Amino acid sequence: MGEAATAEPSTEKLRELGAALHEITAALRDLGPGRRRRWFQGPVYADLIVDFVDDALTRFELTFEGQWLAVEREGIATGRTDEHTADSVVPVSKLVTRDSESSAETIAAARAVLSALCDAELRDALLAMLGG
Repeated sequence: MGEAATAEPSTEKLRELGAALHEITAALRDLGPGRRRRWFQGPVYADLIVDFVDDALTRFELTFEGQWLAVEREGIATGRTDEHTADSVVPVSKLVTRDSESSAETIAAARAVLSALCDAELRDALLAMLGG
């Protein structure tokens, strides 16, 4: 049984997803002195996790549309999540399969998602880390 072909989401759909991300204000686990985390969720298992050390943005991780992207000072990693089976929209796990090298398509899609984030200051900082 082969994998079902999936169409890549349009830029407009990705921007709508980014605009729908909202910050979760529940208390998050204590990361230690000088460290904090912001967490945003959107529809269909879209998540943005942003880490700061001494109020400086140090890394972020974005999952959306079955794609995964992590950005740290030393580089960008991309991959796929297996949160959905072909038969269900209920998440089955939170595993990530990393790409052997960063995917330009995933980076471009992530840029579209982040470009619509409503927090302008954070949006600009994330896009700068992404190189955009």
